[in-house]
Amino acid sequence: MSALGRWAGRIIRSVGVRRARAAPADVLAAAVAVMRAKKYCLLVTTTPAGTNARVVQPFRPRRGSLAVHIGTSPRSRKVAEIRETGNALLVYERDRDAACVVAHCTAEILDDERGRERWFMPTWRAFWPDGPETVGTPDQPGFVVVRLTPYALEVWDGRRGITPRPFGLASARLERDGDHWRHLADS
Repeated sequence: MSALGRWAGRIIRSVGVRRARAAPADVLAAAVAVMRAKKYCLLVTTTPAGTNARVVQPFRPRRGSLAVHIGTSPRSRKVAEIRETGNALLVYERDRDAACVVAHCTAEILDDERGRERWFMPTWRAFWPDGPETVGTPDQPGFVVVRLTPYALEVWDGRRGITPRPFGLASARLERDGDHWRHLADS
């Protein structure tokens, strides 16, 4: 490694360690900022057959619960896997902040008319021309909403100082405890 690379690494580490924040409110604020800033994220599901990840376009998380909603076909693999396990991960990454959030979520399928109308993006008419009322046919799959509610968060955010020790090797971890978030051992 070049001398310049070693010098830059030491500076980044020094600043990151000095600015480190660990209060649950700071970690939660960083997670929300990253989640609200991203247009796309990864949805990860796990079944006995393996792990599957796909890019999705979520609505921004709801204040308080941090619930995130996505639209999809009821015939999709993600729906089948969520029905099987009731859980999923959402992974958000933001390069410019050196930030990553992994949200461990309970997941439920919403197939009511009100939910489909509320959680339908106009640009999704490219996939569901009839909008949220789309009824499944052999040529046009229907539309359902998946609500993902985080029960645990893993956060690393260099810009906001969420950099637990050992620097760069662990994420801050929060777990929902009723209406509050509490720290878990960093991982």
